[in-house]
Amino acid sequence: VRDPNFDSSAYAVNLDAGTVEILDTAYEAEPFTGTVIVKHPDNKQRLVAYVNRGIMAETGSLWDLNGTKRLRNNYDENGTLRESRNFDANGTLARAGIYDEKGTLSEKRSYDKGDTLSLTILYNVDGTTEEELTYYPNGIISQRRIYDEDGNIETSQFFNENGKRNIRKEGSILVSDV
Repeated sequence: VRDPNFDSSAYAVNLDAGTVEILDTAYEAEPFTGTVIVKHPDNKQRLVAYVNRGIMAETGSLWDLNGTKRLRNNYDENGTLRESRNFDANGTLARAGIYDEKGTLSEKRSYDKGDTLSLTILYNVDGTTEEELTYYPNGIISQRRIYDEDGNIETSQFFNENGKRNIRKEGSILVSDV
């Protein structure tokens, strides 16, 4: 096995058995701290990640073959994923996930045209949907749905483009879309 990046002192290759054994020399005395950069064959960046003592820290970003950013993850100092942003083929922000201190998804966001929030879904600790918010293009909430423990809609509230509850008068009765 030959490759400019292959350290033969770190691995024992048995070509007859088709196995590779990782030797003790493959492990560093001190965990790696620094920037990891992986490039496409055309030398464009594919992946950039920051590592602190062997743990992903800060951010990690991924680009496609066209050089368009497709993913950006943010990690805390313990290497726990805290936020993940997904980009479409044009590099425009499409979705984001927010994670709690244990790395569990607590909030999902969808975007129109990269910077306009269109939908937010909040999750309970057990992963079930707790609340769903839909937005007007101006960022004001247009609809709010609250779910019960069984996943059924408990309450729906509708709002106008100024953020006021959508309540209207029909005859002598006040009507709301609840």
